[in-house]
Amino acid sequence: MGGRELLEFGAGLHCFSRKKKGAAGLRSEKASHRKHAGGYLETCREVDQRACARRFVLGFDSKFGRGREGTPERLRDWGFDVVVVPKVLVGDRPVSSTAIREAVELGDLDGAARMLGRPVAVYGDVVAGDARGRELGFRTANLDLHHELHPPPGVYAGRARIVRRGEDDTQEASRRFPAVANVGFRPTFGPSGEARGGAPLVEVHLLDFSGDLYGEHLELEFHAFLRAERRFPGLEALRAAITQDVERARALLR
Repeated sequence: MGGRELLEFGAGLHCFSRKKKGAAGLRSEKASHRKHAGGYLETCREVDQRACARRFVLGFDSKFGRGREGTPERLRDWGFDVVVVPKVLVGDRPVSSTAIREAVELGDLDGAARMLGRPVAVYGDVVAGDARGRELGFRTANLDLHHELHPPPGVYAGRARIVRRGEDDTQEASRRFPAVANVGFRPTFGPSGEARGGAPLVEVHLLDFSGDLYGEHLELEFHAFLRAERRFPGLEALRAAITQDVERARALLR
């Protein structure tokens, strides 16, 4: 899962804007990491002119620019007001994107949630699949995550929410549906995608939902691991397992 993001840029900005009105973001492209810190200064000044930025809030170990030469002290020297957030510990480990990424990749949902202050979540566009879920009696939404980091293969209980881009959802007006999500390669339907070098699929069945989700943008929270993905001898056995997954998810999410 190397190179995957904790949240895709737009999703991260959307998440932040729930708490802060008027949020704006600057993409950090690979090429920009080769810039000297002075190049970032020009970008900061542009933000200041356009958005009336008054203060920069940085993590305790934040550095930027080539060779990590940009520091809070240099920003202050350039005339910016800077607040440095002190180190935050969960257990005995500092919270960082690296620590969160490792927890998610290992399937430590509780540990990652403690560091994030929220459940592990992904955002994705619902794309067309091959209707296997409908064939089983459990319609699923197939998510294109745009390279977002996700937990390892398995079946999970979670909650899903339709995100309408551009709408103000700071009041959490959108309903969250209990859900069962499968991350994996659907081995019952043929050779493992992992063996072919493919990425795992992320499919989610929304409980108590009826309607067409194609083209919608979903937020999917992972609340609990239910079971490992495995090959079943046939569709009836798989259908029975999914029925149990749904029952367990309902009980866990009450």
